[in-house]
Amino acid sequence: RSARPITLAVLGAVKAGKSSLVNALLGNQSAAVDRLPVPSGVRYDLTLPGGQPVSLLDTSGYGEAGGTDADFAAAAEASRDADAILLVTPATSPGRRADVDLLDRLREWFAGKPHLRLPPVVVVVNQVDLLSPKADWSPPYDWKAGTRAKEVNIRDCVEAVKEQVGPRAADYVPVCAREGETFNIAEGVVPAVVAHLDHA
Repeated sequence: RSARPITLAVLGAVKAGKSSLVNALLGNQSAAVDRLPVPSGVRYDLTLPGGQPVSLLDTSGYGEAGGTDADFAAAAEASRDADAILLVTPATSPGRRADVDLLDRLREWFAGKPHLRLPPVVVVVNQVDLLSPKADWSPPYDWKAGTRAKEVNIRDCVEAVKEQVGPRAADYVPVCAREGETFNIAEGVVPAVVAHLDHA
């Protein structure tokens, strides 16, 4: 029998880097990737080596001032069928009100549907390459314990995002998803998702 697909909903504001994250996660897959338009955005279907099917739902996103009802409907639809949510937020954004509002609204939406469960949320702090010092971008970085200026600033940024988003998320992972400059995708995002799949 074929394995049950793992479905990941990729949410976030416009220009947060959702599509870049999807591209980084897809990588150079030897297996064919199907790209299908769906009401919530675009779904990418692929099969991992070993036969595990995976679907990535790349949603259209919402404005920095918050999402419209249509934006929320797309996010809710993608989240309803997901095993985990990847909430992409830019490292250089000073505020995360739209992200917090979306998560609160999703929690309320799921609470009204006892037969459904809100998937675990992994906050992906994207574009950490743009943190100071901007000219210093030579990964890998030990962002958890390193002492270089870039490592300290990545760590401080993640802590600031944790304070803003709070217990709404299960995990926080800093990344750079820019093509050719990726950081902490396979070694950060993937293990975080796998760690929370059992709770889905």
